[in-house]
Amino acid sequence: MLTGRCQWGTGAMHADWIMLAGIAERAERAERAEHIERAESADRADRNEDATGEMRMFILPIADVSIIDTWDADGMSGTGSNDMEVKDVFVPFHRSQSLVQLSIGRSEGSALHQSPMYRMPMLPILYLAAGVPAVGAAKAALQRFVERAPARTKFGGSARQSESTATHIRIGEAQSRLAVAEMICRQVAAETMTWGEREDMCPIAERVRHRQLMIQAVRIARDVVRDLFEASGANAHLLSEPLQRIHRDVHVIAAHAVFDAEVIDEQAGRLALGMAPTIRL
Repeated sequence: MLTGRCQWGTGAMHADWIMLAGIAERAERAERAEHIERAESADRADRNEDATGEMRMFILPIADVSIIDTWDADGMSGTGSNDMEVKDVFVPFHRSQSLVQLSIGRSEGSALHQSPMYRMPMLPILYLAAGVPAVGAAKAALQRFVERAPARTKFGGSARQSESTATHIRIGEAQSRLAVAEMICRQVAAETMTWGEREDMCPIAERVRHRQLMIQAVRIARDVVRDLFEASGANAHLLSEPLQRIHRDVHVIAAHAVFDAEVIDEQAGRLALGMAPTIRL
């Protein structure tokens, strides 16, 4: 029986099914395959965590969920990330899944299906899904900046922005920085796929590294957009101009919880010192 309210319901406005997280306070646990039990126990031991209050994901039809209109954000408006609420809704066991098992790529589905998609660690997939659009948006911002430069003159002068050496340097630097960001994304994606193809689990240290890398990719994208936007003049702030929308969207993406550098860098430091992490990874 599921009761509660969750934030950040991205995609809920056009979804047929909703996925919610909750803590199973008292639940009858179905028998799991031996390798899943072993993997989950090893991961918990690695994080010095017991099994009390298991965090699980629950799948519900949209008709069972109330969508509350709370998403009034200055960017990423189209995601419709409203609050979601359920009250005393029954969810059968086959529509729930241990978050620990998902995080290590050893869910029940990984035992049933041969595809590596079911064996990939979950959170690197989330980092990619949330971070790659920031890099794509930054590339679009660069393209728009290049399009505007030949027609734009700065106040008090007649020279086109495209004739400025500073503009040439700005474009070249943005290109190289975004190439680095894209390489990071592709590398994390390739490594995540590799872990889905392997028999052994992706260790915590690797999952931390993936998150650190994606944070850097998103930061590069954010900084490139900011620099291009600042060099685009007051007209770039008009609502009809795509640059202002990209600027808002990318900054909202960079503020996503999974891209909080201080949190994950602390975990990397703790692991380097032989200490257990303090958050779920």
